[in-house]
This record gives sequence, C-alpha cells and structure tokens, in this order.
Amino acid sequence: MMRLSLFALMVTLAGCSAGSSAAAPTMSCSPPACQLESQLLALEVTPAPNQALMLSDVDLASVTVDPSSGLLQVQLPAPVIISGKVTVGQGARATILNGAVVATRASHIFGRPDKFYQTALDNPTGTYSLPVSPTAPGELYQLRIVSSDSSHYPPQLFTVDASITPGTPLAVHFDLQLDDPMTLTQISGLVTDLVGSPVPGMQVQAVDPTSKNVLSTTAITDGTGAYALRLSKKLPAQMVQLSATPTATAPMGTPALQVPLDVSHASAANTITANLATPPLPATQRFTYRVSGVGSSGAEMPVVNASCQFTAFVSDVKSGSPVTAVFQASADTTADGTVTVDLIPSDAKTSRDYQVTVSPPSTSDFQGASFTMTAGTTDGFGPPVTLLLRPQVSGRVIDANSQPIKNVTILPGPSTVAAALNATSLADLVKLSPTSTDSAGRFVLRVDSGTYDFGLIPLSAMMLPRKWLGGTMVTDDLTLGDVLLPPGAMVHAIVTDPSGNAVAAASVQLYSISPTNGTCSENACLAPPRLAAEGTSDAGGSVGLLLPAETAPLANTR
Repeated sequence: MMRLSLFALMVTLAGCSAGSSAAAPTMSCSPPACQLESQLLALEVTPAPNQALMLSDVDLASVTVDPSSGLLQVQLPAPVIISGKVTVGQGARATILNGAVVATRASHIFGRPDKFYQTALDNPTGTYSLPVSPTAPGELYQLRIVSSDSSHYPPQLFTVDASITPGTPLAVHFDLQLDDPMTLTQISGLVTDLVGSPVPGMQVQAVDPTSKNVLSTTAITDGTGAYALRLSKKLPAQMVQLSATPTATAPMGTPALQVPLDVSHASAANTITANLATPPLPATQRFTYRVSGVGSSGAEMPVVNASCQFTAFVSDVKSGSPVTAVFQASADTTADGTVTVDLIPSDAKTSRDYQVTVSPPSTSDFQGASFTMTAGTTDGFGPPVTLLLRPQVSGRVIDANSQPIKNVTILPGPSTVAAALNATSLADLVKLSPTSTDSAGRFVLRVDSGTYDFGLIPLSAMMLPRKWLGGTMVTDDLTLGDVLLPPGAMVHAIVTDPSGNAVAAASVQLYSISPTNGTCSENACLAPPRLAAEGTSDAGGSVGLLLPAETAPLANTR
C-alpha cells in the first residue's frame, strides 16, 4: 500500500441548504449539520495530462472522513521518472528498438484495473522517460518492452523499484540492453492438415501456460504452412504453450491448435522444430437454427441480434496426439431470429458435441443460455433454441419525505469482479441495460438470472448522491419495493501539490467499497468498487463531492 505520509487527509464541512420537489432532494447539507452514511471509501486522484511530469496520480484503498472537520485535503506527490535507453545487441551489431515501454502495477484499490503507464521509445536514440506514481517499499513495477514489430522481437518483462526514501532523487535510471534477435532461441515448423497439405493464415505464438503472457514473436504461417518464432530468454519455466489460431485467411473449418513444448533442449544452433497437424475432420456443413422465446403475452417471438457462439473440442484423442484442437464459429441472429453457421458435422464415428452460448442484446426480454448441442451429419435446419424470459426487477425510488424521484438511472452491474472479467467472447458477456424512473419514481428492467449490484444514479442537477444496492440475487421476478435515495452530504476537497499550491483540473473519484472485500482476495468473491462521487478541481483546487447522508430508515424501504 502507498505510504500515507505522502498525503494529508482531513475533512472540514460547513453549511446547509434545503429544498423540496418530486424530482429534487428534500434536503442537502454538510457535516456536522448532518452525518455521512456509514460506508467504506477509496480514493483516486489524477492530475491533468499536462501536469504528468510534475504531479503523480494517487490511489488509496481507504480514506476516512472526519465528521467534525472541515476539508478533505489531498496532496499529490511528484512522480518518479523511470528513464534510460533501450538497445538491441552489442558493439557494431547494436541497433535501436522501435517500440514502447509499458509500466504496470496492481491498483491499491482491490477490484480496480491495474495502473498503467506507457511511453514511446525515441526512434533516433532509443531513449525513454516515463513518469509513474511512487510505489511502497517492496512494491515493484512490471516494465514491459514491446517492439512495434511483433514479428521481430519478443516482449521482454523486467521489474523496477519506484519507491522513494528521504534524500533520494525521484528518478530511476534503467538502461536495457536486449539480446540480439539472432542469438535468441528460434522455434520453427509447419502447420499442416492430416495429409500434410500446408495450412496458411495461422497466427502462431508461444505463451506462458499459466499467465497466458506472450513469450515470443508472432508469426503468420505462409503458403507452405511454415512459421518461425524467436523466444525470449527470460522464461518463467521451461515449458511453454505453442498456439496456432486461425485468422480470416485460414481455410474454413480450421480449428485452433495448442501443444505443450519443452524449450530446454534446443539444438546446437539454438533452434527447436515443432510441427503441428490438424486432426482428421470432415468438411464443414451449413446449419441454421431458429432462436425464439415466449413473451409475457404468451406469444412466441424471434430473438433478434443475439450473439451465438459454437465451440467443440475436436482433438484426435485416439491417436494419442498431444495437440489440443478447438473449433469455434460465431454469428448473430437475423430479423427472423435465425442464425446460420458453418460447423464441423457429426459422422459415422464421431458425435460432434458443441457448447453453445446464446447472448441476446441488453434490451431483449429474453435471457442468455448456455447448453450442449450435437451437430447433425448433413447441413440443414437444426433443432430450435428456446430462451426463457429474463426476470423482471421493479421498484420505486423515493426521497426522505417518501416523495417519488423521477429521472434516476437504475444501473445494474455484476456483483463480483469475476463475473465482469470471465467473459472470453461477446457471446459470453452478460448484457445489461439501464433504465430510468418515471414521474411516479417507478422503474422496471429485465436481467438474466444472477446476482447484481443496482446503482441509483440521479441527475447532477438534483443534488442527490449515488447509492448502490449490493449483492441482490435475481432468480425470478423481483420487487424491490420502495428504495430510499437519501439526502446528500457535501464534502469539499482541496487538491494541492507537494508545496501546498492548489492543483486545478484534477479528476477526483471516490469509490464505495463492499465490507466483504476485507476478507476476500480472489475475483470470485471480490465486489467491484462502485463510483460514489466524482468531480474536477477548480482553479483553487477545490471540488465538491456529494455522498449519502445518514437518515432514519422509512418503513418498508431499502
């Protein structure tokens, strides 16, 4: 965690205002006249891009608002400048790499994306200068050197300490002399079909089996099916995963291929030969499926613009080949609810089973489905696909005087980080559509069965805070009843530089953190941080942030 000594945090608040309307708050105030609703808060502050060389962004996993103080004061530290020169090879053979330097570290706020900084290498000199936020002692940046030509040089990964200690400069000099490509281990071979005919248009890479990070250059097989890769010398293990993925120019029906490869036994010439052959497969056949559902009226309706993905494992298991082969096809349903795809069919020896994922648009009344289906032996119409109605979630948003509030956006979101990140394709995405409350404060929306956080996002002119209903399980139609949107408590923040000068145009974001995150470190149980308030500092470095005020619960409300 970043050292809190880099920052000064205190809160002082004053003033109170009142108002009343069906679409406006019944009251907005500032502590100590009103107290903040109890919640865990995290903070991100990012200076304007033109200040990146002078000021660093900050991300704090926890901030505590003092209910009896005045201001929330955030002091931005100076950045640490990582700089140096990147060259390839030595002596007369040394060349300048054309590409970029990328630095990443985990966010200090669990569930937020990694912090990411990038700069281009200077083409004539190979030098770079990259400002990053200071790290805590023991925390390291991963520095990735990426060539602009992925077929020339593999990505290289290094670690850099960007922590600061009293009396040391805010700079890290880090020269990188990369190995001459001609000295790197080369993996080469052919991608062919069962009878030895070449398979062109396959993208070939070597990746880390665990992290899936690319460890090699990237090659596309040519007209002879040949490829050649250069492999990074800094490998996490001696086993890599060699993958060949069909591009648009590959023959129709070609599966993706993967094989484990031991790279510890290169030849005297520092080369490894690895050939890949596709398994024996029949030619693709064209199949059409009708996707429909029964609406709330009882009428059958076509499901339009649904993303459909068909995946089958087609490895040649009987031959004992170590190559894993996966065939995949995808398409969207048309206006009449049909989807047409070219699939590898079943035959007399093999019943071809596909894992099928159907994901309708967020505005559809029907929920997605995932199921196993066997392809026929000849082309034609396959069995119909019938989707269930999405459960309906309804409720009414009211203020502290039990008055309805219109024009509040109701925003559903996955309740865990894993649910948001696990999708591997568009068809796997759970599509969610927001809605708004009507003049009576009521809302209705449909979502797939699952567990969601529901955000209540008022218009900024309402001077009402955001509120999140966390971990709401939806398995059938659900009525949330009356949902209280509490009055707002205005927190004023001041953003300054290390000398105490006001910082204008800084982006300030407060996030609401689930209490359960304190006992969870895995994405499967980690709840996403939810944006609670945001704003941009003015010329005086000041920004107002509206948070929920504590209020007595009303009967039959959430």
